[in-house]
Order: sequence, then C-alpha cells, then structure tokens
Amino acid sequence: MFFTELCDGIAMAGPGAAPYDRPRMALTAKPKLTGLDRYILRQCLSVTLFVTAALSAAVWLAQSLRLVDLIVNRGLSAEVFLYLAILILPRFFDIVLPIGAFIAVLFIFNRLTAESELIVMRASGLSPLALARPVLVLAGIGFVVLMSLSAYFLPVSNR
Repeated sequence: MFFTELCDGIAMAGPGAAPYDRPRMALTAKPKLTGLDRYILRQCLSVTLFVTAALSAAVWLAQSLRLVDLIVNRGLSAEVFLYLAILILPRFFDIVLPIGAFIAVLFIFNRLTAESELIVMRASGLSPLALARPVLVLAGIGFVVLMSLSAYFLPVSNR
C-alpha cells in the first residue's frame, strides 16, 4: 500500500518514509467577484440606494415638519431650517439603510426568479453560497457605511 497513513494533512509514503505535506491553498488567494456577482451586486446597490432615498425622504419630511415651528414662531431663516433638517439625517439612516437593503435583496431575487435568471444560474451549477456572495458584499458595504455613520457622523450631528 502506497499511503499507509493519513493524519492531519500529512501522508506517509510507507513505513519509515519521510512525511510530506499536501499542496495547500495559498493564504493570499482572494476570491474575486465574477461578472454574475457584479451584475447582482450592481442591481442590489441601485435598488438599495433608491429605496433608502425614498424612505429617507418620507421620514425626513415628517421630521422636518416639526422644525417648521421654528421658522413660523421664532422667525428663523430658511438656511437655519435646512441646516437643522440635514443634521437629522444620520439619526434615522441607522434604521432606514438596513430596511432598504433588505427590501432591495428581496426585490432583486424575486425579479431574478420571475425572469428565470435565478433558475438558469442554479442549473448552470452555482451553489446557494455563490449566489449569496453579492448579498454578503452588499452587507459588508452597508456595515462600513453604518459604522461610519454611528462612529463619526451621528456624534458630529448631535453637537
């Protein structure tokens, strides 16, 4: 028998032979996004931005109506009103951005299923993890944006 023992990635060529290591994947190898991944990511990003902008506009309008009282009763200028209204934005982006991303992913994968693109992707051999890769990249981008909002922009807007 050529290989008598296989233990923890080290194979022995025979009794008393020197062990050798199996070829291992380089630690520097990074999986790159394929064209299909970029297509899904681009679709998810565009819908996320649109839904987030729409939800933000609705929430911003409702919140800024409370600031109209400052203009009417205290005689503040429109410039001060806009400045205060912009300072409100980071406060509700923490809530609106994940909701927008969730709606976008549901919308895009529903559309891919309705147009049979998802079925073709699965039939061509893509695993569910490969289909989830663009969504995971979107989640990473959202994480970085939300962390920067929470760590920097939210404290600045509260001053």
